[in-house]
Amino acid sequence: MQIENNMIRRRQKRLVPPKRAISVAFATSLAHDGGKFLPVAARPVPKDDNAPPNTLNQLVTTFDSDRSLAGFMFDVKAKQPIAIHSMDINAVKTSQDVRIEVWTKQGSFEGDEQREDAWTLWANDTIIGNGLDVPTAIPPEIVVPINVSPNERRAFYISFPDGAYLRYSTNANGELDYTNADLILYSNGAAKRKGFEGNAIAPRLFSGALHY
Repeated sequence: MQIENNMIRRRQKRLVPPKRAISVAFATSLAHDGGKFLPVAARPVPKDDNAPPNTLNQLVTTFDSDRSLAGFMFDVKAKQPIAIHSMDINAVKTSQDVRIEVWTKQGSFEGDEQREDAWTLWANDTIIGNGLDVPTAIPPEIVVPINVSPNERRAFYISFPDGAYLRYSTNANGELDYTNADLILYSNGAAKRKGFEGNAIAPRLFSGALHY
């Protein structure tokens, strides 16, 4: 496993639902395809005021990774009105809960890679990594769904404050964006060391899936 270095910076800002410890249950269906595991269905979620439909749509990039670091930034753009409920990431296997943060902002991440004040904290909780190149869920019950309007561009920053647990791919090419009838996930993302300090490493490809 190759790691593209490490540093840390912390500053408290909490704009998400109250933090609570969770025990993550993973029920994403998997299909084996030439040595790769790909998610084929999103799991149902408990009913509450923000509950998504029983079956969510999804856009998957790849679960074929070749690098690890503590954070990753990427952009999406909606073609139709959508609400993003959760995501799957590619995380190394962990023996215990590790803290994860997911930040978001309107517009592209480019130009705001080092500006924490430009971002809103969307998820702040703990998860257990499922292991190399299989989905690890960020459950919808720990976030508030994000509504995205047609032609709106939105950025996400996934960050593990305590280690280089996040997997991604160096096989990034702006001509190989991931798209379906509802949205585009741009392939020219950026890997980050811990926090918002330090330069982004780009272009890099997000390894994971969005559920909406």
